Amino acid sequence: MQQPYYNLLELARICARQASLAQTEDVARTLRRMAREYVQEAAKLDDDKIPDVGLVCLKEARQRRARSR
Repeated sequence: MQQPYYNLLELARICARQASLAQTEDVARTLRRMAREYVQEAAKLDDDKIPDVGLVCLKEARQRRARSR
């Protein structure tokens, strides 16, 4: 696999993680969008296979965190 593929996955994971930590929903939404875009670009490099970077789990964690406040 090419280095750009792994770089895109790492960027997607960083964005997904930061989205779960974001203080405002606008920032979290933007970071999730960026993560999805990085995942889509990575998929183009790997026969359109969508890699799992944990976006769903992080979104749920953020929602749980928001409810506990």
